[in-house]
Amino acid sequence: MSLDLVPQEILEHIAFFLSTEEICGPPAHLVSLLLTNRKINARLSTRDNPHFYAVVFAHKFDYRTAKARLGEERIDSEALTEELKRRFTVLKRFRSKKDCLAGTAPSDGCLDELLATAYLMMLEDEGRNKMQLLFYSEMDQWIKDYMLHKDGASLTRQRLENGGYPLPTTRASLAMWLFWFFIRPDEYARSRETLDTSVTVFKTLSFSAHLYNLTNTPWHEHSPDKPSKPGIIVTWYSQPLPITPPPLAIPAILSFLALVNRRKALPIAPSDSTIVSTPLDEWRAEWGRAVSSGTDEISDCFNLGSTEGVWEGFFTYTEFTAYAAMLGGGSPQQLQNSMIGRHQQTWKLAEWHLVESDEPERSEPLPWGDPLRSYFPAGVKLTISDNSLVVQGPGSDEPLLYHKAGSTKGKVVDVIITGEGHSAWGQFGLTGRVRPCDGFVSLSKDYVSPASSSPIRSMFHS
Repeated sequence: MSLDLVPQEILEHIAFFLSTEEICGPPAHLVSLLLTNRKINARLSTRDNPHFYAVVFAHKFDYRTAKARLGEERIDSEALTEELKRRFTVLKRFRSKKDCLAGTAPSDGCLDELLATAYLMMLEDEGRNKMQLLFYSEMDQWIKDYMLHKDGASLTRQRLENGGYPLPTTRASLAMWLFWFFIRPDEYARSRETLDTSVTVFKTLSFSAHLYNLTNTPWHEHSPDKPSKPGIIVTWYSQPLPITPPPLAIPAILSFLALVNRRKALPIAPSDSTIVSTPLDEWRAEWGRAVSSGTDEISDCFNLGSTEGVWEGFFTYTEFTAYAAMLGGGSPQQLQNSMIGRHQQTWKLAEWHLVESDEPERSEPLPWGDPLRSYFPAGVKLTISDNSLVVQGPGSDEPLLYHKAGSTKGKVVDVIITGEGHSAWGQFGLTGRVRPCDGFVSLSKDYVSPASSSPIRSMFHS
């Protein structure tokens, strides 16, 4: 029986089996079927049968998160077919190990597209995207060479060894986030030289706060006056998507801590989790910060309830003289040669939400004040009563009622954090707010005397 006479449904079953015999990598085995003759090729062409390739895409990549974020109407068969072709073009490029070393990287903006594609794939990852990047394109080795090889195309090591600092560009941010996504701290412990090089690089990027900001919007601003220009525009499901990834300082700090604390596994790197069990929309807040910059919806860029609970960690700092020298224009070597100190800390935090109400005056957030006081205005009074936080604003007769995270339903318009903690330096109260434009958490620490029992201090009183 000729294949030309096989019903379309059966032909597609055969083609699907060939396309998905191996989950990782492009549907290479399909090529022989497409070359059988022109009729078979036409029945399975991307132009005339995009639905088939959309099914193949769904088997090889994650797309539920994309549909939830971008809408069902945008993620149609044609878009999935084009994205299938585009992604494997990108993955093959990574697999070839081109572009990761100096002298091989393209100068036409292609590298930005490559890095942005891998970054967005990870923000939509539910298991399959990471498998393609890790097991087919070997992204972990590519990004390691790009960032840390002595001839890496990022020029990170070259600039540091020559007494300069890596530039805080959008490309550098994309690369640093990808490094964090794929870091495996145990692998670095096998080579003392590799571990020392990595710690030195990320120590510099983590502690050079005068060059590497934690947020794209300056910390002292409540919200941007106008939307910032996107860092890059990438093709995503056949349409242009402007993105501005969060700065490189965040993943650099996480990578540094993961390497220096590898024996205690703090923090746990993304690659340490089981790939196939990635929770749905795990990186929703990062997506909100990168794509929905300047939003006034806190839930777009902040995981509500995520600060609630007990936290254990370290207050980490470098030698004050070395830090002062760096701020005065010193070379990164001064910071790299300095000692790192740390004190263990324990925090107990409560997260409070102001939920939108039918009465506008009861859902208007507390005014924004001094950024050095976690954006609280002078004269505000906070009182914890039962399961609520009563907030008396300056010059206001009616207090606002904030509820514990998860205790009420509705749109959250403001988030306040209260808590207490202790370290080798004593006990302290913690009070803070969450910035709605990017989810930036600002906390004020106020050391208290042992006789004091209140975690909310008079620093907020006029």
